[in-house]
Amino acid sequence: MRLSRLFLASVLVVPALGAQPGTPRLQGIVGRWGSYADAEAAVLTDGARWDGKVSADAAASAGRAIFGDASTALLANLTSPTAFPLAVDRETRAFRDGTLRVEFKLISGSDDRSGGIVFGLGAAGEYRYVRYNTKDGNLALWAFKNGDRASLAKGAGLKQLPLETWHELVVRVRGTQVDASVTGHPELDARFTLDAPVEGRVGLWAKRDVVTAFRRFRVEAASK
Repeated sequence: MRLSRLFLASVLVVPALGAQPGTPRLQGIVGRWGSYADAEAAVLTDGARWDGKVSADAAASAGRAIFGDASTALLANLTSPTAFPLAVDRETRAFRDGTLRVEFKLISGSDDRSGGIVFGLGAAGEYRYVRYNTKDGNLALWAFKNGDRASLAKGAGLKQLPLETWHELVVRVRGTQVDASVTGHPELDARFTLDAPVEGRVGLWAKRDVVTAFRRFRVEAASK
């Protein structure tokens, strides 16, 4: 699907996708998100035409929609000049242990191409995420806190994934252990350790200057 055929939202916060089998409802709260339907599933995409600005009103609306409130800390993180495109699963409120999956397609970017899965998103707008990017060619664990991101750990495996192709990113969280992989690419298999277990909302992450498509986002609770 060419970018010219995508519907790019004209407002900062877009309506959630209609529910698809096995695909939770997602809502873009930072960045410029849109959606289209391919032959297999609903697709959510972030677009590179975002100016990087989030108004206080849009941030407050997103906070109320996702958390029922908009704290000062949440507004500061969502409106930070260094905030990143973020879409949130509205159905999963307190994910702690389990598996997150999404299919992603790297389309374009000025420096590299990237896409990731967010977990531990709290009411203050802070979260962890695992991302793949083409610049480093690896999986890495990051944190977004105090309006900016910080690298926590990088996987050792390297692989340049092809563009315009669907890949599946899998993130398994169990207490302080985070295992991440890209299905079918054994080089991209990494294990990270958190300082402490995290709990919160989950969703999708992308860089500001990329266009990435996502589909079939799934949340699986850990077996007892």
